[in-house]
Amino acid sequence: MKLKRPVDGTHTFENLVTHHGIERAVDLIKMIPCEKGVYSPLFIHSMTGTGKTHLARALTHRMKDRAYYRSGAEINRILGGGSFLPELRRKDVRIIDGVQDVTDPLAQTRLKGILDREALCAGCSTVITSDVVPAALKATTGLQSSLEGTICGIGRPNRPARLTILRFWNEREGFRLPDGFLQLLSMRIRSNVHR
Repeated sequence: MKLKRPVDGTHTFENLVTHHGIERAVDLIKMIPCEKGVYSPLFIHSMTGTGKTHLARALTHRMKDRAYYRSGAEINRILGGGSFLPELRRKDVRIIDGVQDVTDPLAQTRLKGILDREALCAGCSTVITSDVVPAALKATTGLQSSLEGTICGIGRPNRPARLTILRFWNEREGFRLPDGFLQLLSMRIRSNVHR
């Protein structure tokens, strides 16, 4: 089951389940408001279910109206459909969550232009998350070259982190699954507790 929620404050740094594989990404993303433009673009990659979206939404929540958050699928639909994103220019931080979902060639070309122009903007930061490294993106437009900046991978969560994530979802979604079952799941699932 894949749970998708809007940026509504449910994803914060305070309720992020940290584990050894995510610590560097957390440190880098927390520096974005203080070190404007220094790590831009910050490209965070890992398999599904390791905390990328939580980090992106936590930063959006912390930055409030100074951040612009869109999923890759939304960017693909908006830019691929011929529309523009004028609000991008009015924000300190731009966050694209799941850039691997920007598959339309027109959307890729337009996103590349936005990112290339933004690189010249002092004090602006871009955070990009992806299920794959930049070189593995299915882009035919040279988009990958605009994504290279600070690149940070997230490792998979260890068993205690997986158990904490399962308990969090169990409570938040009201599933009421027994803790023994959650412990068994955390041992059986080695990588992605989302599925």
